[in-house]
Amino acid sequence: TDLDEKLNGFATKTDLDEKFNSLMNSIDSVMGELKSSRQEDIMKVGRDDRQDEEIGQVKNRVTAVEHRIGMEPMMA
Repeated sequence: TDLDEKLNGFATKTDLDEKFNSLMNSIDSVMGELKSSRQEDIMKVGRDDRQDEEIGQVKNRVTAVEHRIGMEPMMA
């Protein structure tokens, strides 16, 4: 019929459902990657904080040794 010919070029519900599901799966994948990246960044910040603390402790120890042996401390 004339109506069938006019509607022939339009997407069906099934077509739209498939596209929507594909889009949602892609978004889920991207969000998973983003979450993983964020968790890695958090872990890196924690590691950097620990290393900064350890470096500070080593600097203090070196300064203490420099004072004991009568050297002018090289680091403040």
